Amino acid sequence: MGCLDEGGSGATRFLNEFGECTTLRKADTTVTGVAEARPVLFRISDATGVVTFNTVTPPTKASLSSQDAFLLDYSAGVSHPAVFVWIGKDASLNESRLALQYAQSYLYDKKNKSALERVRVAVSVVKMNEGEETSEFLQVI
Repeated sequence: MGCLDEGGSGATRFLNEFGECTTLRKADTTVTGVAEARPVLFRISDATGVVTFNTVTPPTKASLSSQDAFLLDYSAGVSHPAVFVWIGKDASLNESRLALQYAQSYLYDKKNKSALERVRVAVSVVKMNEGEETSEFLQVI
């Protein structure tokens, strides 16, 4: 019982309530998986007459096409998660209108499919038009 210090600081007395020799350690402030965090890119297109939502690899700026809308998920394992909706300058009116709905549906489905994992769905959804990209988006893609 050498760790008990009844006359010590308030913190010591508080920690002693949790058991003998309990100590404080610095909190881990790193975000798990930041080095492994990779964005996921999806194309929203109605080129076939039906709106499709397909994964695009690799998720690079060169993968973006002016004729379509895209959703970039950068929410896994990062300290400031976001979902970016990018609208190409020649995207159809339908693609432009549905892009935000697809982002919301995507986050909702992601939460429902990941019952065992903690999935953040309260993330920023950032909509931008081609040529008006945010610096954060350009750093991610």
